[in-house]
Amino acid sequence: MPGARGWLPKDAPAARLVEAIDRSLGIVRVRGDVRGTLGITIAVLIVVTFVGAVVLFVWRFFLS
Repeated sequence: MPGARGWLPKDAPAARLVEAIDRSLGIVRVRGDVRGTLGITIAVLIVVTFVGAVVLFVWRFFLS
């Protein structure tokens, strides 16, 4: 195969096969726990911003 790199044993586990394919294609995967933590952080920030905007709206138009 043109551009083939390295070799992999026939009894390699699935994770090692995926890693080899990703490496050969130049794909960089982020660990699942990092993605989950980042996603939760962004979701919390969006919710806090939304709640803050609703509070400011109520305060400005109904309480003043």
